[in-house]
Order: sequence, then C-alpha cells, then structure tokens
Amino acid sequence: MRRLKAHASRPAEQVAMAQDLVATSRDLEVIRPALAVLGAANDPVLRPFLHEKYAWCETQPVRRDSSGFIRAGIVKALTPVIHVDDLPILLRALTTYQMQGLYELCAELRAAALIALNDLDPELAAYHAARLLTDPQTSFSGQPALTAVKVLGAQQNLAPLFALAAWRDGRSDVIAECLRQLTTMPAELMPLLVERYREEQEDEEVLLGYFDLLLGRADSATWADEIDAFLHATTLMDLYGLVVTQIVASRNEPLIARLQTLAADESDPAKRPLLDHALSLL
Repeated sequence: MRRLKAHASRPAEQVAMAQDLVATSRDLEVIRPALAVLGAANDPVLRPFLHEKYAWCETQPVRRDSSGFIRAGIVKALTPVIHVDDLPILLRALTTYQMQGLYELCAELRAAALIALNDLDPELAAYHAARLLTDPQTSFSGQPALTAVKVLGAQQNLAPLFALAAWRDGRSDVIAECLRQLTTMPAELMPLLVERYREEQEDEEVLLGYFDLLLGRADSATWADEIDAFLHATTLMDLYGLVVTQIVASRNEPLIARLQTLAADESDPAKRPLLDHALSLL
C-alpha cells in the first residue's frame, strides 16, 4: 500500500501496480484501494481486466468475495467509463444476494450497480430503483434502498417515493430520505404527508426528514402553523435546535418573523438558548 501511494506522481506506474495487486492479492484492504486507483484512471482499456476479475469472483463467490466488496469495487471502477458492454455485469450485480447466516452481504454491490446503471440507462435504473426501495435484504446501512431513493429523486421520479412516505412503509432512514426528496412534488399532495407525520413525536430521524421537506419547499411558509405547533410542543431538544437553525439558514422572511415572535414569548430554559443562538445567526 505504501508503494502504491508512493507512485501517485507517476499515474501510469501506479495504475500498473494497482492492476497487479488486484490480479494477485487476496487482501480486501489492498484490493479495494487498488480498484479505486483503477477507477480514478478513467481508462476504458482496463474494462476487459475488470470484467475478468468480476467473473473470477463470481465463479466461487463465497470463497473469493464473501462480502461482495471486491465486485462492488469493480463496479465502481467501471462507473467512470461505463459502457453498454458492462450491462450484463450490472444486471447480475443488481440481483446478487449472498447470505451468511441471517445476514445478507451484497447490499453495497447492488447499490454500486444501481448508480452505474443510472449513468448508462436511467429508465432501466428507475425500474430497479423502485424494486430496491423495499428490498427485503436492505442492510443495516440502509443500502441499497437509500441509493434507490437518491437515484429516483435525482431523476425527479417522485411517485414511488411519495408512496413509500405516505404509507411509511420502510426503515426510518429510508423514509426520511424519501421525505427530503419530495420538495418539488405537487402542493396538492402535501396535506396527505402533513396529516401523516403531524403526530410523530419520537422518531427523530423521520422528523428531521419531514422538516427538511417542509423547509425545503418553495411554499414552506404555507406550513408555518405546523412548524410553530411542533416548536411549541416538542421535547426533542436536539431536533428543536436543528429546526430553528434551519429556519434562519433558509432566509425565509415569513418563517423567520414567526420565529422572532416565538422568541419574544419563549420561557422554556432548554429551548430559549437554542432559539437565541439560531436568531443570532441572522
């Protein structure tokens, strides 16, 4: 690894060394950074070599790439030069599942393949992203569902995200990310989400996504009463501090005016310093 880094000023030599490490090493801590070097090279000439290494992993996946991390690294290395020739690998990666006991290990591989496919064929990627939103094998990191949310959001393909958020069907981190992506959805749909999340009192992750939605919309002032009601009632001080700071950072004059009115009457010893600090940033 030291030798690999030492060749940073000589890109051709560094790529040659990285290729040799990927071909010969069994150490994941060596192969992953070596693959990152190959990806940074942006060289289509490396495609056959990367395909060969991927096939090598697939031949005995449990022994050669038990976590899917090598294959994920290969997909990431291909992404900067993604080509239709890579499509078979991406499609296999998107449906690769590898169990170890109760745990599925290839979530990162499916997420990486979705990002690459979105560069190659956005329409096909949208279908796979919709499928992965409710992937029953979503990992502890929230992948690949979180990547699926971001891909659909970047495409402005918001209907599947709205459905997930409206029914609150999924993990808290995934639902929160869905809410964040919906800032441009039609205003007529907002009352459904406001009604759904108005009474949420405990899940700070979901609530943060909800307020990112309210404050990120062009019509955020429409929801000033909802925001006020939360600020009056909540006992979640960390979230309170984040929301009042976001209001100030938004430079939304009607919301800031409401915050100033709130500050004039706020006597809660926990809330007052958070409110004063936020307003001091004006």
